[in-house]
Amino acid sequence: MGRSLVSAIPPLSYESCASPLESLRFLIPLLSVEQSAISRRRNWRHIRLILACLAGLLINAFIFRPGWGYDPNRDFLGLYAGGKLAGSAQLYNAPAVLAVQRQAVGITNAQRLFVRPPFYAVLLWPLACLPYRAAFLVFQAIMLAATLAFIWLWRIPSRTAATLACCWSMPLMGSFAIGQDIPLLLAVLAGSYLLLVRSRDFHAGMLFSLCAIKPHLFLPLPIFILAQKRWSFGAGVASGGAVLLALSFLGAGRHWLPLFLNAATQTTTNPGAELMPNLKAFFVHTPGFELLAACALAALLWFLAHRNDLAWSFAAFLAIGLLTSHHAYVDDCAILLPALLIVFEQSITDWQRLLVLCLFTPFAYIWLFLADGTITRVCLVLFAASFVIAPRFARYSRSEDHPWQIVL
Repeated sequence: MGRSLVSAIPPLSYESCASPLESLRFLIPLLSVEQSAISRRRNWRHIRLILACLAGLLINAFIFRPGWGYDPNRDFLGLYAGGKLAGSAQLYNAPAVLAVQRQAVGITNAQRLFVRPPFYAVLLWPLACLPYRAAFLVFQAIMLAATLAFIWLWRIPSRTAATLACCWSMPLMGSFAIGQDIPLLLAVLAGSYLLLVRSRDFHAGMLFSLCAIKPHLFLPLPIFILAQKRWSFGAGVASGGAVLLALSFLGAGRHWLPLFLNAATQTTTNPGAELMPNLKAFFVHTPGFELLAACALAALLWFLAHRNDLAWSFAAFLAIGLLTSHHAYVDDCAILLPALLIVFEQSITDWQRLLVLCLFTPFAYIWLFLADGTITRVCLVLFAASFVIAPRFARYSRSEDHPWQIVL
């Protein structure tokens, strides 16, 4: 009886097992169509990104169109002279700098003196060994590489957003047009922040010390370190600063500090104070009020950095650093790019995000050229104040893993 039942069951064959798969063959064309649709959407997204980047580049190129031809009378002229005089006691001697300018390009400009710390002149020495035009081209190539490094390292909210922000940034484009070195600061800021996120605070501080090429833009740094209690980061900054200090004595002798301060505060090297995008422009004739406003912003930074996580505190530090800089021009506003990208990702307030979008575009900065710049400065002050005024979704606390730790 049992054997007859077993014999009644038909034997399994490859064909019978494959028949269910055969019946699903009709799904293959549907899957192909879906994959094709996904591919088309991805390609269209890339095309839109390219068009948006090109639009930003073209608008900024139009704004700075007089500055794209070769013109030796740019800010790089002062940096080149500094590199030429590195290692001498004449680094901050105006006649010596003007003589180097005349020898290099046949013209002089008293507003293009070297007003950076001496260690930077030492770092610029290899460039100064080249003829001026070749040195300028190499310098611009380095700035482009630094911009690409910033885009690669900065992932809040994404590299795509960083690319779009750089293409639309009028301050960043202006940095290229006048031969400035702001892209170097952006690369250093991105690298330092990435190391902080990876809990490599000492190395982050060592790298951040290179921001001393423009120390006036980062005056509130001690407050950020103390409020966030990032002692290892502070030790890294101090260690890197000690190395740069030694290079400074090597580059300009033991009496360089008063000479540097005198050169950096001269009227000829600080033209157009009323058009600067900082507090100084508000209080050109009342420096006491500028100091009071700077102290108020410093207190605001302490409050914010003590109560918030790294990202929000870092963004507030950059915004307040620009306002308290005492010496800044439109190209220096490019250091806000990391802050703007952070706020755009984490803010839940519509008006704050609209303000960020405005600061991404030339509209917020064009008033420094068309008028007295009041609209630009109001936007920057409002942006700094928005860190405490606007509610924010604190999606990343200090104890939580930051998305970079997952992505990287």
